[in-house]
Amino acid sequence: MAVVRVAALAGMVLLIGRALALDQTLATFTNITQNGSIVVSSWTTDMKATNTATPYSWRTNVQNLELGRTVFRLTMATNYPWVWTNSSVQKIDTLSICSFTGWDYLQPETDEIRVRLKVVSGHFLLAAGGINLAFAPSDTFTDFRVLDESMGDWQTVRLSLNKSLIRNYRRNDFTKKLPYISSTRWIQEPIQLFLFRPGYGELLIDRVELVACGLGSSYPQPTSAQITPVATVADFESTNDMALAFSYTTVALNLSGPQPTNYTKANPNTSGNIVVAGKSMQWFLPPRRAWVAQSVNGTYSMEVKQTGYESYAFTGLRLPNPDGANALQLTLRADHASTLTNLVLDFLAYTTQPTNRSLFPWTNCQTPAAWLTDTNLNFDLCLSESNTMKESYALYHLRRCVTNGMWTRLILPLADFAGIYACNNGTNLLNYAEPLHSTNLLFLSFFSPYRQLKAETRILVDDVSLVQASLPSDQLRSFWQDPAVTNAQLVALTNYANYFGHFRQRDQPLNPMILSGNYISNSFSVPVSGATDQRYDIQVSDDLNNWRPVFTGYIGSTEDPFHVNNTNKAAWFFRASSQ
Repeated sequence: MAVVRVAALAGMVLLIGRALALDQTLATFTNITQNGSIVVSSWTTDMKATNTATPYSWRTNVQNLELGRTVFRLTMATNYPWVWTNSSVQKIDTLSICSFTGWDYLQPETDEIRVRLKVVSGHFLLAAGGINLAFAPSDTFTDFRVLDESMGDWQTVRLSLNKSLIRNYRRNDFTKKLPYISSTRWIQEPIQLFLFRPGYGELLIDRVELVACGLGSSYPQPTSAQITPVATVADFESTNDMALAFSYTTVALNLSGPQPTNYTKANPNTSGNIVVAGKSMQWFLPPRRAWVAQSVNGTYSMEVKQTGYESYAFTGLRLPNPDGANALQLTLRADHASTLTNLVLDFLAYTTQPTNRSLFPWTNCQTPAAWLTDTNLNFDLCLSESNTMKESYALYHLRRCVTNGMWTRLILPLADFAGIYACNNGTNLLNYAEPLHSTNLLFLSFFSPYRQLKAETRILVDDVSLVQASLPSDQLRSFWQDPAVTNAQLVALTNYANYFGHFRQRDQPLNPMILSGNYISNSFSVPVSGATDQRYDIQVSDDLNNWRPVFTGYIGSTEDPFHVNNTNKAAWFFRASSQ
């Protein structure tokens, strides 16, 4: 830890930074229009009353004369009730201050969110995040950034979507111990900006950008000349191929117990509630499949109809497990009655050792015969974690985006699947340092995710095969995967209930950081030097006893160094520390 004393100086704050050569802005959001106060659902009725809630916070749009355009303004009172009493002491860890409609899918190249903002007064802990797929690590947030009025003028804050992410455990069925966290790969609802507790003051936001920095890559698209067939799975020109397909659910059910009853549909095509052992639980309808006379390469294909809601209902396709394949190839078309130009499809690959293929629970996880007469319950298999806990298998995920209503040839490299769950001997397969191997394949499944819940997705699947794609290994991946994820740790954020951060466990101790102060053109900067990309926190003190955080940064980023704004102090002391 280093400490530096700086004299208080008046003047203009200059933002000094180095732009990355690969940086590319993918999307920009400038019309942030969320208005009104921020109300917590678990507050008491009295606290939610307009005359009570309004003084705590306020969001509005204001004309900024400096920029010559409208910006988003957030005002948070110093007495905002992050902690309150309602029969017991309760607290909220995060607050959503605004969301970005349409940003419910991120291209694999999306590496960062950049927020152009100004802290007029006060102190904020800002992060971006959102809700992931149900089988992924719950809600995911970027590393929160400490923003203080000392930062001064307008600046751009970079929030990585790949590194030092934060997760919680609101949903964790398959991923209790999974250290790999991804927002770009698993997002299913619009991105939002969040404040972590506590925070107060006035914050202005000009725009928010999605940026590619060169970590993620576009989906692999090898040419036909680069594809060598290895094994045919199905072309669906015969109804025999339909026997390879099945539907399954990962909702936990006691298959030896009584049949669920009193099915009540909330949506005719997606979900509702069933009563199990006297208790009502949410339920998701099986996808419907059929053999149809529609194909781009032949006459027939398999049709699957599913309304995207939550990731609990899947269509599976049994696979061979030949040696020498490094990708799956299939011809596919997805239709959706909406204005969506592009549709998202999520794929899961289940694997097991070749000697264990016949032992996989094809029989003991079958839906009881009495349930099959009810179309609300007639999944072929129930593969919940509880029903398969004695089995040995591993589970991997991959995502693709296709044009609505257009036949597409998809290449799914095995190296682009990310391992998310394994049990028993299957844990030997889930080695993050190695790609998924074709010799371990069991079946492929797919589904239409939550973002497409407003209409039914009709998926046509044709000409499925295992192939060898002749591409360099670094071109077989799209979504960035940490090459050091085998050394990853989940570190609890002790100030927040049920939140954990994802930090790479370094192979060697961190190099010491050096903190200094520079006075240039009536501005004082506090640069930190050390290992590139090393995360650090700057704290300030008047007396060397009481310290408060004022900034978080990464050595070598565009925000480094930190700048001191106008103060009325004779001197301040700054120190920097790292994880």
